[in-house]
Amino acid sequence: MKTKKSFALGYSLVFHSILTYFIFGAFTTSGMNVWNGVFNAVHGWETTTLLTMATIGSLIGVLGSILFGQLVAKRGARLIITITMTITGIAIMAFGFIPNIFGYLLCMTIFNFAGHGFCNVGSNAVIGNWFPRRKGFILGITTMGLPAASFLFVPILSAALGGVGLQKGFLIIGVLVTILGIVSWFWVRNTPQEVGLKPDNGKYPEANTIIGRTSSWTLKKLLTNRNAWFLAIAYGLLFLVTQGMVSQTVVYLIQHGFQQPRAVAMLSIAAAIGVVGSFIWGVLDDKFGTKPASIIYAIWYVLTFVVMALAKSPALVIVGVVLLGSSLGGIGNLMPSMIMTAFGVSEFASVSRMAQTIVNIVRSGSFVVMAVGLKLLGNYTNTCWILAAFSVVALLLIVGIKIDPKKKEQ
Repeated sequence: MKTKKSFALGYSLVFHSILTYFIFGAFTTSGMNVWNGVFNAVHGWETTTLLTMATIGSLIGVLGSILFGQLVAKRGARLIITITMTITGIAIMAFGFIPNIFGYLLCMTIFNFAGHGFCNVGSNAVIGNWFPRRKGFILGITTMGLPAASFLFVPILSAALGGVGLQKGFLIIGVLVTILGIVSWFWVRNTPQEVGLKPDNGKYPEANTIIGRTSSWTLKKLLTNRNAWFLAIAYGLLFLVTQGMVSQTVVYLIQHGFQQPRAVAMLSIAAAIGVVGSFIWGVLDDKFGTKPASIIYAIWYVLTFVVMALAKSPALVIVGVVLLGSSLGGIGNLMPSMIMTAFGVSEFASVSRMAQTIVNIVRSGSFVVMAVGLKLLGNYTNTCWILAAFSVVALLLIVGIKIDPKKKEQ
């Protein structure tokens, strides 16, 4: 009697994907809560200058989603993940030794550019191939790495830099990431068929994979497609409000009378809630479909920012932060899941090069929106009305996305 091969490798790739999201979140957003102050103390670089460099790095990094979307479609995710994560590890090792602000810009650009290769495009492509029918549920698990980076990496980095210093701290972390990049070549497999397995552990009829087919979606065709634009702008706005509010949650709480240590602790708690929230949004995606789950998600954000804008008492402020925290992990899995739902799993890498680019361009405006809101409206409480309005626009765009049931099977 033929014995069924174990699907353990497939499940281990879920953990690998969590690590990619953790590293991407840590070195493009969360880590700035720690290293901005350290670089200011060591080199005298102003926080505003560092944020400006980070924004430029993020915008340049958008090119990675275009390049790696094409390379993953042609060569597979395994090679791209290995190369980009190894490059990221080397950049982290060099991060503590940078002599000037241009070195900081270079490293932040690499973190964002290469991050699209091993995380947003590469890792999501692997998950799409291995779990085409359960992609929403699985992405709900893998994207736990994003909020986890907010409440785990900050104390880890603080301990590392405080214990062994700026240079050795980043050197140690960089070595670990480099090792993971090299190990990824031996760990990751583009498709389950490569090792004699079936997608979703053989529980469903086989779907097409992300590699091995010539995509019909050229960049020109995508740029004239309504679904592509609706999807990219909608999720770009949801990423914008997420990043914008998270980056200023501590200040928002201080403006409501909370002391900074307590405000920081509340943000960490909100991020921890986001880990659980990521799983719940994945379950909703799996049970009801990506579009319904995304509609609920956008409505949830509208409610969140209305509560935060109307908050007058400490209790209501806390309710708003809890609502925000529960949303943090959802956007990371709903966006790639929607690409696969609207265009088909096999087209994910090709469509991502356009969609991820627009999403990241829109998201990069988050710091500008928060700064303008603060200047015009006086505080972040009133700025929440702007974020609520953006969430409404995202909601309407998601409603307008047309889903072809046949695409889910391709």
